[in-house]
Amino acid sequence: MYGHIDRIATGEVGTLMDRFSDRFGSELDREIIVLRKQQQEDMRTIKPTVELISAPEIEADEGDESHTSNEFVEFFEVVNELLGGMPEEFIDTFVKSESFELFESVGSNPAAADEDSRKEFFQMINAELGQLPEDKINEFVDSPGFGVFTRMGERYGG
Repeated sequence: MYGHIDRIATGEVGTLMDRFSDRFGSELDREIIVLRKQQQEDMRTIKPTVELISAPEIEADEGDESHTSNEFVEFFEVVNELLGGMPEEFIDTFVKSESFELFESVGSNPAAADEDSRKEFFQMINAELGQLPEDKINEFVDSPGFGVFTRMGERYGG
């Protein structure tokens, strides 16, 4: 410490390397230390560039399950809209039937319905749609919702 005070008083503070040169050993060791410092500084200045070569692929199971769930929700909305547009007499009969309990349970959260419930729901809706008047069936067949109905029929129809 006294040596440091003496150097400060005489203006010969020097570098850290000068002050501890006796601990580093030979000149070769000093050069190695200086070179390593330079290499570390050079490494800090390098900025790696990351380039996306291709988009990551979603695992088939997760993507299919999500797609199926979204499509089933869309199917429920199509069916709900279709049944809501039926004559009052048809709606009253449907609400009083056992099928309405399944409709309510699935309708409370269509995305969370399990495969068995979805299959049972599709089969129930298919049977109910078979009781519709001919003109309503033709309207539904010409609507965009019929494509969703067809896809659900392929998946849950039997």
